Amino acid sequence: MTRHTDSATDGVDSVGRRSFLRGATALGVGLAALPGLSSSAAAATDRSSYQMMTGTKYETTVYVYDSGQSGPTTMVVGGIHGDERAGYLAADEIAEWTVDCGKLVVVPRSNVVAIANDSRYVDGTDLNREFPPLGGDCTHPLAEGIWNKVARHDPDWVFDLHSARGIYKSGDGSVGQALFPTWTSPSRSYGENAIADLNDEFGLTGDMAYLMGNTLDADRDMLMHRVAGMLDRPGYTCEVTEKAPLEDGVQWHLYTVEHVMRQYGQHRVSASSSLSTDPPFSAMNLTLDNPWQQYSLGDRSDDPIVIAKPLSIVGDDPCHPRLRRVGHTEFEARIEEWANENGKHYDEQTGAFAIDPGSYTLGDGMRMEVGTVRADTEKTVVRFDEQFDYQPIVLAQTQTYNDSTPVVTRIRGPWTDWFEVYLQMEESKTGQSHGEELVGWIAIERGTGVMNGTNFEANVERDVRSSWHHIDFDRSYDDPVFVAGIQTFNDREPCGLRYKNLTSSGVDVFVEEEDSADLDRTHGEEEVGYLVFEA
Repeated sequence: MTRHTDSATDGVDSVGRRSFLRGATALGVGLAALPGLSSSAAAATDRSSYQMMTGTKYETTVYVYDSGQSGPTTMVVGGIHGDERAGYLAADEIAEWTVDCGKLVVVPRSNVVAIANDSRYVDGTDLNREFPPLGGDCTHPLAEGIWNKVARHDPDWVFDLHSARGIYKSGDGSVGQALFPTWTSPSRSYGENAIADLNDEFGLTGDMAYLMGNTLDADRDMLMHRVAGMLDRPGYTCEVTEKAPLEDGVQWHLYTVEHVMRQYGQHRVSASSSLSTDPPFSAMNLTLDNPWQQYSLGDRSDDPIVIAKPLSIVGDDPCHPRLRRVGHTEFEARIEEWANENGKHYDEQTGAFAIDPGSYTLGDGMRMEVGTVRADTEKTVVRFDEQFDYQPIVLAQTQTYNDSTPVVTRIRGPWTDWFEVYLQMEESKTGQSHGEELVGWIAIERGTGVMNGTNFEANVERDVRSSWHHIDFDRSYDDPVFVAGIQTFNDREPCGLRYKNLTSSGVDVFVEEEDSADLDRTHGEEEVGYLVFEA
């Protein structure tokens, strides 16, 4: 065994993470950070829909949610251009949202003829050039029908969702990855807040990073120019690029709309039918050794799953925690070195989190699912009981010791409704199979929250490699419990995660490859999902 010492060549990537929480006081919004935005509130008081342009080929549905509480009216329009799928697919989802105050009005598929034809045009015309900005009737019957609904609902804020083939200010003449605000305050400032956090949350840099577009000042025959010129209301034309996967564009639209809504005091409410009480859990810091040791969980109502990783870096030999006999009140854990090592290792520290399986909506609205699945070295797909609004963090770990061959759990994804899990042995055993093990997993919305009176956060850190990388926490902890795992499969080399310098405000981590087949332990970038609890 080798004791770890820092090398002068160990570079620490100090990556500062912007977060919605850090701007919460200035913005006058709540404490739940994006993308886990949903908050708890009373059940819906009135959800309805009706048809517009009835009896014509343009007939489509308008969805209205009335919270029964005083507050702003938000209107969202999608599908004005029928070939811009991200806009109307995002609006489809928004039509199902519940809000804690005011009203939400959504016309998700405003131009059904163009959508059916997968075309920008309807009747040979661009519908978003039929809205005179300063008065008079609209110059196409469907445009007039849409405007009549805007006038009827008299919204305080309006969002028009689109996509574009290219990217704004990239030199291709297109408008993707931009938010175009009306001239009415606080459109621009709220938009700047939203895109700053969106770029950080989704790791958008370079041309892919969102920009604020020019001001919509009632000088073109477009819907949002007419909103500016005739109503003088805040709002946006929202553009995503079609160079990105469709699902990404949809998620960026959803994030933007919800972020801005929160800034003006209209919060989305979780509609989950999952358990609404905070679940019992245990969060603790452990000392692990080579021999198996038993750890108490206290009494609980079910057999929990346990996530206990990563390990600290007292010893240099590649290793990871291994669990077995996870039961009602206790579990066993040890340090497992890869088979090519000598099996002797210094004591290491790890954080551990134990929780009963189930689907939960925490008291502050954050969603969490916990479960188990049997997996081996082949792909195993895990589907969530309910789709998450945004990519959750997922942590997974073997709970059994059916096969004594060293193994780690790898995740691919996760996506909003599923992820893949694999058992991975050392590289020298590539092509061999590992016995089936029971894998416990946790999926939770990203953000900060409180669980049974204990402060915690769940988040993702991107671009973590085989050099030290610093993570800043979103809040301060007197005695932090840090639980983390690699949740991508960008580099196929077997690996685990190690940490050092755990403080009240952050921690350093790196991806540790094993060296059974070669001595090259350089690893490409991965995403690390993590939980931090107050002990």
